[in-house]
Amino acid sequence: MIVSPHYEEFPSYTRIESNHVEGGIYSRKVLKDKVYKKLLYDPSLGRWPIAANCWNKLFKRDLVFGRQMAVDEEITDGEDHAFVFPAMLDASSIYFTDDIFYHHRIRSDSVSLSLSPSIFIHFAHLYSFLHDTFTKSDYWDILKDQFPYHMRCFLFKYCNELLGIRLADDRNMAKAYIFPFDMI
Repeated sequence: MIVSPHYEEFPSYTRIESNHVEGGIYSRKVLKDKVYKKLLYDPSLGRWPIAANCWNKLFKRDLVFGRQMAVDEEITDGEDHAFVFPAMLDASSIYFTDDIFYHHRIRSDSVSLSLSPSIFIHFAHLYSFLHDTFTKSDYWDILKDQFPYHMRCFLFKYCNELLGIRLADDRNMAKAYIFPFDMI
């Protein structure tokens, strides 16, 4: 797998979305020791450090076929998360490059920005799918503390964008409790 940063172009500005991982090739052992420890959530960023989008990555065919076909069709927001992170766990090695190969243009009329209240039902599907996938992986011991924060980032996004509720910056809420994840 190859992972690169990308440009994100908004109507009024453009930024580089980096992966917050030093460039280079990482074997499975190094991935476990250096990358997976913050794969789903980095407290210093208040979010996931590696963009979950498919379009800034190159995959081997077997990774795509095995993981993409397994994604629950009820997941309509976060489907890249349901594919990319499990595929990264399956990769025998990952090369992180600092070269930018993709320019993502974000338009205000984009379908991906249109949220409806049903998004919370889709969130439940995403949560269940990722929880099941990660608990069955060899890396659950590394991911289990990151996972609730990762999912909370989605809730923050929905509350901010759909409901117009601006929640505090996640970096300042490391011990905040917003959703009873253990009860799902």
